[in-house]
Amino acid sequence: MYAKPTCPTPLKILLIVVIAVELVAIGLLLAGRAGASEGGAAAGSSADSAAAAAPIANDAASQGADGNAAASDPATAPEPVTLTVTFAGDCTLGTDINYENERSFNSRWQAEEGDATYFLRNVADLFGSDDLTVVNMEGALTEGGERADKKFAFRGKPEYAKILSSASVEAATLANNHSQDYGQTGYDDTIAALDAEGVQSFGYDRIAYLDVKGVKVALIGSYFPED
Repeated sequence: MYAKPTCPTPLKILLIVVIAVELVAIGLLLAGRAGASEGGAAAGSSADSAAAAAPIANDAASQGADGNAAASDPATAPEPVTLTVTFAGDCTLGTDINYENERSFNSRWQAEEGDATYFLRNVADLFGSDDLTVVNMEGALTEGGERADKKFAFRGKPEYAKILSSASVEAATLANNHSQDYGQTGYDDTIAALDAEGVQSFGYDRIAYLDVKGVKVALIGSYFPED
């Protein structure tokens, strides 16, 4: 019978150890290659993402810079507007029928031969240099109406409205205790007389809106009786 050759035990052990070492080395080598491949792919993906995000970030930064520049650019910022407004007191353009005619407003109008500039000439330059002049128009500018039952009721001719326009008065409040001295007719005639001279009236439920140097101005007038 053929006898099967045998390998000494120490040699078997040595061969097993060598084979095991080689297998471990091969496994480590393959694992290293796989890790390097995945790392490269991940690095590439990260770089691509960063590259894709960079333009967005740059655009945002650019837009932010442009926005800040626009906001801080004096050329695009609105210019501040300053308004000079003059508020004057009572303007009673007329008289009470019980006054002595030679000492009345009407007699002075006649003496000045209808020169409307006479009455406010001392403040005309002041009114003309501001942006808006507002007065309190006392009395009615009318040829009609019925006198109110009161101690003093003032009435003047509608042409007296030129006194205000000739002195650069732009608006007049009618919210006072004499604007209706001659009833609703006198009140309406006063509004018409002022409108004809370009003087805006307001008061009570009537609000005047004006454009003053590009600024919208609302004028509101109220009257509170003593009682």
